[in-house]
Amino acid sequence: MDIYKKDCRFFIFANKRSYNKYLDDFLVSHKDIGNSIFIFFNKAEPLKHSAVSRKHPNKWIFFRSLSTNGRYMMFRDLNLLNLFDFKGIFTVPDILDKNIYKNNLAIDFIDFLEKNNIDGSLIRHIGSEKFQPTEYFQLMKRISLKKIKYYHKNKCLSSGLWIYLYIKNKYPRYPITLIGFTGDVDPSIHEPIVEKNYIIGEHLWNKNCELFDCIV
Repeated sequence: MDIYKKDCRFFIFANKRSYNKYLDDFLVSHKDIGNSIFIFFNKAEPLKHSAVSRKHPNKWIFFRSLSTNGRYMMFRDLNLLNLFDFKGIFTVPDILDKNIYKNNLAIDFIDFLEKNNIDGSLIRHIGSEKFQPTEYFQLMKRISLKKIKYYHKNKCLSSGLWIYLYIKNKYPRYPITLIGFTGDVDPSIHEPIVEKNYIIGEHLWNKNCELFDCIV
């Protein structure tokens, strides 16, 4: 789906294993449902729980690379591309980036698309990490300040919050609904308190940010 209508809304779904029982009621009754884009990540857990989400005609998915046994990087759960009709496919890191597209991560991803007859033109460009919005680096600085020991592993933003920042800054005129954003992320690789505080701040001060089944 190309974004061209002034009243387009993004619905961004966190990867929770359980959702508010009224999720589908909320979605079907929402005034913007007819002109919206649903955004999912990695395992796309909400598609297991929401019939409305499964049937929605305009879905985007973001796959983030993960390590296998701490070594080999890969995009997980790509079989979702065989199960659902996505209008936009994104990868983090961006395999369309000139510094990425020839490495094994990108080669394996493209190989999967070709073997499964998935249209490569659906891949969208998010850009490398150094071109992310200012808020991304501000949050990363807040995360790094919370490191207690110098030997603690570097932490990063959760996929959901990172892509919220990306969408918010790329399409500043369009409202966003966050669904299931509790800030309860894996503390071994993310920083829950920083993410929770940011979500609370968005709820209080950003008129374009709506929450459902979230922290507040």
